[in-house]
Amino acid sequence: MAPDTKPSLLFLSPCTPRDGHTGLAMRALATSQHLRRRHDVEVAAIDSFGSDFGTRLRRCVRFWAPAIAAYLPGAPSDWTAANAPTVAAVTRRNFDRVHVFRLAMAPCASAFFGRCRCDLDLDELESWTRRDIAALAHRNRHYGLAAALSSEAAFYERAEREWLPRFDRVFTASRAEAERVAAVAPGVDVRIVPNVTFVTPKTPTLRQSEDFTLLFVGNLGYYPNHDAVVHLIRDILPRWNAHRHGAVRLVVAGGGASPRLQKLMARVPGVEYRGFMELLTSAYSQADVAIVPLRAGGGTRLKILEAFAHEVPVVATTKAAEGLDVVDGRECLVGDTPDAIVHACERLLENRSLGSSLAAQALAYVESRHGPSALDSLD
Repeated sequence: MAPDTKPSLLFLSPCTPRDGHTGLAMRALATSQHLRRRHDVEVAAIDSFGSDFGTRLRRCVRFWAPAIAAYLPGAPSDWTAANAPTVAAVTRRNFDRVHVFRLAMAPCASAFFGRCRCDLDLDELESWTRRDIAALAHRNRHYGLAAALSSEAAFYERAEREWLPRFDRVFTASRAEAERVAAVAPGVDVRIVPNVTFVTPKTPTLRQSEDFTLLFVGNLGYYPNHDAVVHLIRDILPRWNAHRHGAVRLVVAGGGASPRLQKLMARVPGVEYRGFMELLTSAYSQADVAIVPLRAGGGTRLKILEAFAHEVPVVATTKAAEGLDVVDGRECLVGDTPDAIVHACERLLENRSLGSSLAAQALAYVESRHGPSALDSLD
């Protein structure tokens, strides 16, 4: 290799790295861009949907009839086979390093073991996350989905034991996730690579509404986000209205909403569904509170880090703030019941200086802990 030539790196991802879309795509973008500083990076975005008929069938059944999906043999629909056509095209070539994004892509790296350094970015421990979401689905009486997710969690538990020790290094998004990995696969070299966001200067904008505005951001095709919006509409907003605090507006930004969820949002006064927004700056500029009432999930929430970066006060559940080194009353307000969430929003309505203080502390936190330098562990 010539002195001025960067070592080659193959970045295997289940999605195209891009900004402003899912948290998955945004983490892929941040990590791949960081790796480009010292490597000649080639991104291979491999969608398992088209890999074989069985995978396509399982994904369709998982979406339309999750109760049946739990009993289908084989791997989860996002698991990528090592013999997928797109995989075969890149494994015949040589690279100095391979970076695998998410456990579902692990088989794609099998041809490179022993040939070069292979790292795995788990982000989160799939088995734990899916069991957590399955428990939420069961509590919501979505028994078919709960069964499908439990089945997938069992598959990933086996996969984690098999595949994690085969990688040179394993990255997770938080200390909590790293501890879970260490419990599942002792001896694995686990390192923390936090999610990052980029802070842009705040520009003053005119408010379009005088109503107290709550903003929820997230891909509504992801069950915990879907549940959070339903929870907001059915459990949290009625308590706000019962306290007669005046008009409140809930803005929901994110694609993937099911027809049923869209109908629910459409028939509730004060709820505005914006769908997918390429740029969220305008939505944050109109918000008094970024509200994140998640009740399941893993990793760390980019939606909270984004709100911090936009200097919007955050009200979140303990689950939503998991993995972030934040303190209730310092960077955000935390509440785990509808009444506690309403009370937190009340405090911000009645005490605007509290919101300003939270936003300032949160901005300092995200700049120091979740800026681009937080990715240095990848090197």
